[in-house]
Amino acid sequence: MSVTIRRGTPADASSVARLHQCSADAGFTRIFASTYCGAGQGAMTAEWSALLTREHDPSRTTFVADTGVRVVGVITATVDRADPAVGRVARLYVDPEYWNSRVAGNLLSACISHLREVNCHVARAWVMAPNVRAQRVVERLGARRTGGRQPTCEGAASADAQIEDVEYELLLDSSRTLSEV
Repeated sequence: MSVTIRRGTPADASSVARLHQCSADAGFTRIFASTYCGAGQGAMTAEWSALLTREHDPSRTTFVADTGVRVVGVITATVDRADPAVGRVARLYVDPEYWNSRVAGNLLSACISHLREVNCHVARAWVMAPNVRAQRVVERLGARRTGGRQPTCEGAASADAQIEDVEYELLLDSSRTLSEV
């Protein structure tokens, strides 16, 4: 089935929230002792609705991967307010049925292209340290660890879990194409 990458809209909020929950349940159970215990579906839909409303934060752009039947991936790009040359990539979630199908790479490519268009020179992303799958995806782009670490922001991580995110950085000045991702 063909997958199209497009800008997300507030109408996608419910679909993206379901996708987020499904992806987190499948991916984070390898990291956390129990099933992902993020926000309830209603709260998650409200959160995504706010994120998908560009008027809420015009520096944020959300892309979705759409099969024409359903949304199978999502990612956000934000320009750092303190330093507009820095773009932030976050909230990459892909339906587990589409893992290893280039959906994540295509979403990242859309994000990186967008950040280049708005004159960012660097893209940074935080990835959970135990999330080896996500690390491989960003490393295939050419992103490298910066050495930065912080406690994970994932709702499933309790203070006792002490799971950290590691920061990755990709220089955007190169003419490298992302088609091989």
